[in-house]
Amino acid sequence: MQKHILFLDFDGVLHSDFDAYETPFSQVSNFCDAVRRADPNCRIDIVISSMWRLSESLDQLRAHFPTDFHKRIVDITPDLSDFDLSPNGSRQREIELWMHEHARDGHWLAVDDRANYFDPACKNLFLVPDFKLMAAIDLQMPFSLMQTIELQEAALSQWHTEVAQLRVALWKKLELRLLNFAVL
Repeated sequence: MQKHILFLDFDGVLHSDFDAYETPFSQVSNFCDAVRRADPNCRIDIVISSMWRLSESLDQLRAHFPTDFHKRIVDITPDLSDFDLSPNGSRQREIELWMHEHARDGHWLAVDDRANYFDPACKNLFLVPDFKLMAAIDLQMPFSLMQTIELQEAALSQWHTEVAQLRVALWKKLELRLLNFAVL
């Protein structure tokens, strides 16, 4: 049986990499639910490709997930020194090296928010969109400080609602992609 490997990034996928107010790993349960629904027979193994792998052990990385996911998280990608020279395509090279060493005939899918870490034509990338602040507030307008703060709070609240709705759609889209991936 061929292996199915899901390479997982953290920053920008399992939590925002720009919103300081978002709790780290706030999206883990949504991610895990999507994987469970798409792969109830646990055919998909997970390999951590996030930069977090450079500062935490495999057991520490697993601790960010529910215990039923610990056995699914089988390894981390190797650290290639060329990443600092040019990130373009570097994560894909790390993944390809891991696949060559551990699952030559397997299938892989990467969940990441950085397209430039992969080759432009990479079909194995599930790209998570960048949820940057969509609400622009014109601070040049002659508002009082209180009005400006109220406008900022309202815009931020609206933005959080929009991001939450987009993430629901994102996890459903990932689930559908994983359903197809698990049957390869």
